Amino acid sequence: MEFVPSISYQFQQFALPGQIALSSTGAVLITNNLIRSTQLQQGNLFRIGLPWDFQAQVGLPFAYKSVSNASRVLTSGLAETSVSASGVGDPTFTLTHQVLQESDVVPGLFVNATYNMNVGQVKNNIPVGTGFNDFNLGMTVVKRQDPVVFTGGFSYQNTLPHYNVRPGDQYTPSAGLLIALSPETSLSFGQQLTFIRPTSLSGKNIPGSEQVEGIFSAGVLSILGRGVVVNFTAGVGETRDAPDLTLQLSFPIRLN
Repeated sequence: MEFVPSISYQFQQFALPGQIALSSTGAVLITNNLIRSTQLQQGNLFRIGLPWDFQAQVGLPFAYKSVSNASRVLTSGLAETSVSASGVGDPTFTLTHQVLQESDVVPGLFVNATYNMNVGQVKNNIPVGTGFNDFNLGMTVVKRQDPVVFTGGFSYQNTLPHYNVRPGDQYTPSAGLLIALSPETSLSFGQQLTFIRPTSLSGKNIPGSEQVEGIFSAGVLSILGRGVVVNFTAGVGETRDAPDLTLQLSFPIRLN
């Protein structure tokens, strides 16, 4: 059994064309809307090993979200609105199974299924969770060549419609590298690329709603003591649709 408390921070900023404005001198200017999204989340995961190489995991987050929209002309601010929300997010349930045990030639293979339940709070029209019920299927391969571990994975996510809105399916290939610096400390590097199909409204696709999210991450993991580990990861967005910055600090604690 393992309990994993964590805290994460996510920030994203992008600009959209606004309206046409006329200056006092008669010059035509185009405003833009600078949108900033900030999320701070405290996560709680509980994992338990099961017979026949299975593992079950339950997660319950508490989140704070803030979204601001600033109208600007030539970098000068005209107006700004901001809304925020905090509360209980969506609980998640994951079942993982180790299909193949790693050997000299064969890599280890894991498959998992995750259900994200849309029961999170909604405040100021902002869902503290995702706002949808999600199903995710994934697989991960692991191959060790001491002191290096190679990982690769692929996941597929399907989202159920809510109020006639259905986010597009997501396809995420990923690759990772872990390097042991000592028996207690290791570095990790990861690359993932998520392809998101268009969002649909009442069964019709919304033009231009497809997205591509590329994220490169790096982290450090260290054993602090018997059954206690600290894990810090930083991710940087590589595409416009991806979060600009993601930070996460977690403390996996072995309970047995």
